[in-house]
Amino acid sequence: PYVVKAFSLFYTLNKDRLFGYLLRMTGNSQLALDLVQESFTRYLNRYGRNDLKKALLYTIARHAALDATRRRKMTGLDDEVRDFWQREPMPD
Repeated sequence: PYVVKAFSLFYTLNKDRLFGYLLRMTGNSQLALDLVQESFTRYLNRYGRNDLKKALLYTIARHAALDATRRRKMTGLDDEVRDFWQREPMPD
């Protein structure tokens, strides 16, 4: 029970600032919200609830944002290529 309360407090104290940090990195509020959730989830899965370090959380969040940016760039490029090949030919 104490560990759960400690992590809950850790979340409460850090979620808003982490959101702002991720919003500045991504420029997208919905993505930033998703990354806040992903960052805390990654933190829990990798480090558990015993070692609550803010710097580690921000490192995880930064990596999550970089991963998301790479995915978006790859997906965006794929969409552009697909759109190029699917467009109507130019009239003669």
